[in-house]
Amino acid sequence: MLAETSRSKQAGSDTSSGLKPPEVRVLERPSATTIIVAWCEAGRCHYGEQVWILKKAVRDGYCALSYVPVKAGDRVFVPRGAPPPLNHDACISQNAVPGLPIG
Repeated sequence: MLAETSRSKQAGSDTSSGLKPPEVRVLERPSATTIIVAWCEAGRCHYGEQVWILKKAVRDGYCALSYVPVKAGDRVFVPRGAPPPLNHDACISQNAVPGLPIG
């Protein structure tokens, strides 16, 4: 059974543009530096099992899971892929997924 962490679909809705934020679920944490994410962004992209790796944030932003501000240099998970996936600029704070068992 997969461990799962998700964010509320209602939290952080962008009502000014009418766009809903992506639905983000952390499905699994196979290692300390890797998580498996389900990402669904209506009209843009859908990734059922996307691999994200731990890195340092290169710029300020927001965690896609918790909406907590992220500063450049913070430890975050980012989507991996070549070519870069459509959500390549997203990040999930390392602190947003500590409760998931590793392995």
